Amino acid sequence: MPIELRTLTDGGQTATEIEARNRHVTIVPEHLHRILPWLVPGPANEAWRSYVGPVDKDAPDLGRLFFELALTISQFGGFIGFRSDGQLGEWKREGSGIKAILATMSRIRSAKKLPGLDIHADYDRELAHFFIRTPFGHERLDMLTEVGSTNSPRYFQDMLACAHRRDGSYRFNVLHMKGLACRFPMAFGEDPVFYKKASLLLMTMEIALNQLGCKAVSETLPPADYRIPQILEGLGILKFSGDIADKVASGHVFSLDDAEVHAIRSATVDAVALIKSNYEQHHACETTCAEIDGLLYLLSRNRPLMGRASMKPHMRVATHAF
Repeated sequence: MPIELRTLTDGGQTATEIEARNRHVTIVPEHLHRILPWLVPGPANEAWRSYVGPVDKDAPDLGRLFFELALTISQFGGFIGFRSDGQLGEWKREGSGIKAILATMSRIRSAKKLPGLDIHADYDRELAHFFIRTPFGHERLDMLTEVGSTNSPRYFQDMLACAHRRDGSYRFNVLHMKGLACRFPMAFGEDPVFYKKASLLLMTMEIALNQLGCKAVSETLPPADYRIPQILEGLGILKFSGDIADKVASGHVFSLDDAEVHAIRSATVDAVALIKSNYEQHHACETTCAEIDGLLYLLSRNRPLMGRASMKPHMRVATHAF
């Protein structure tokens, strides 16, 4: 069956922008055969449970769950940043930025200092010490304070109610994603047009709702960060220009607004849409971008497949936006 190449041009890219992108990064659809056999339905991804406190499986508080996910996911980014002395700093635990974030949020939760839930004032005094010596420590505190501000828990309850459909299911769309960006500009709005953290929040809520017995789907862009393009480039599905390939291989630190970063992320979004379409044809079943994103991320741990790939280091971007 021929591979159909679909793009997300209508989601914010003009033909001129795509042409400019293709000077940096191109999609190689004929190499999809290298990845489709490895993307198979598997056990449910329950990583979201480590983002929040215990959830009552019989009577879950969905509004609180949504709010707690937002607090945690607001921190997803900023693993690499320049310190005040101009030196580059990295934030990792056991080699993982996500583990560092989750460990910090766990300490905040254990100390009963979750903003908007446990404490409602003096956020700087109560929370600043948790972010000492972390890249973007000041920004992290601002984002956590913003998401945990007065009336925020009610905002997430209302958004959940807006996504609730007559048949009992939940459906999130791009308007919900942009609504998060407007309501919480520091935490979720500093990354147009991708809004990676806002998209990730809605997709994570989709996964959580489905595992809690509800039916949910998020119709937002696949999260565009750094790990998925690393995998897709290693498997030949994305092809970087020589200049970008050299920069990535040498550990060059990009900034959020670099044209190369936009090109890599844009091509990744389109490649994931292409993979999703062909996955559904290959397995004769429907799926979601959230499920495809999770399956692609897990490929980085698939040693037989990664042993075949020509893997470069992942793109390094000094930003707290993703």
